[in-house]
Amino acid sequence: MISIILPAYNCGHEIGALLDCVARSELTPREVIVVDDCSTDDTRAICEARPEVRLIRQDRNRGPAAARNLGAAHAGGEILFFIDSDVLLPEDRDVLKEMGEAFDRRPDIDMLSTVSHPQPRVPSAIAYNNSIYHYYYMQRFFADRARDMGPPDHARERVGRIMFFSTRLGAVRTQSFKRSGGFMESLTGVMNEDGEYGVRCYHLGFVNYLNSRLVNLHRYPTDSRRYTRSYYHAAFVQAQIDEQFDTTADETTSGSERIRRLLACCAFLVPLPFIVCSPQTGFAVLAAWALAMGIMLRPLGRLIREHVPPRYWIGWLVVYIAITPLILIGYGAGKLQYRRGRVKLVYPPSTHPYFDAEARTVQEEQV
Repeated sequence: MISIILPAYNCGHEIGALLDCVARSELTPREVIVVDDCSTDDTRAICEARPEVRLIRQDRNRGPAAARNLGAAHAGGEILFFIDSDVLLPEDRDVLKEMGEAFDRRPDIDMLSTVSHPQPRVPSAIAYNNSIYHYYYMQRFFADRARDMGPPDHARERVGRIMFFSTRLGAVRTQSFKRSGGFMESLTGVMNEDGEYGVRCYHLGFVNYLNSRLVNLHRYPTDSRRYTRSYYHAAFVQAQIDEQFDTTADETTSGSERIRRLLACCAFLVPLPFIVCSPQTGFAVLAAWALAMGIMLRPLGRLIREHVPPRYWIGWLVVYIAITPLILIGYGAGKLQYRRGRVKLVYPPSTHPYFDAEARTVQEEQV
């Protein structure tokens, strides 16, 4: 049996659509578990009205990581499917069933991750900045250099130790999940907890499965406040992950991206030559910066032209440049706090009795 686990917090406006997607799937046998993280809207009422849903309520608001762990502790399936509440599934094929078939076909795999579609559910310059960035790095898993994953009916697969996991739509065998110790409950918000989980599972030797056909439709942030908070916290936690683990095998980080981010930060310094030197010097610096930025953005530029409407192109670049200093500040703050002993990553990840003594021993050895 498959257990589908959905953490839910104040998502009454969208969880019904996700449950409809799950209901359309021919994946059987299955159970659907929704863990309500003390919502204050109509999330609970919507789930209670669906007979196929098993609703569990947390004793207090503890975040999505704890909600997923609690759902797993009540699950009876041999494989755990985790789906975030802001996700929808494609209508043209049964992704959940295909995921189940992948586990049947590959008894050697411990976990499976899906790809987020480059088209965000709600379009905006901010949302496209997220979606294209994610899509670009997912392509890196399927090729040495970023190339198109091919038409929808063409599948690229990769199997092995891969330092990646996505809770938007991902799955883990129950025994492997118990051995991993679960998600990091000290990360009480959306704080790159799936990134930490992917790194930890990599070091546990878990075999991961990726398939370019297995996609989800994600609602990326569209407001600047939520967007900046998510990037800051993700960078903060990533810095502490890098301190805790050897992440040199992380394929979602590249030297070219570091250069792009440094060039983006330099955009804030470009006006200085106009102020302290002369217009000629200023224009020369601006031209040199624009040329370097254009060269470094070429791999992303192709994806932008293919998937982003032209009216969002300038906004995409502005968002990319504007968010970069906050990413660097978040990353630096994470490093500083870690070295001061203020660590967000608390091991074992969960103290729930569901995770057996073996899992705690594994976590102690890793740390």
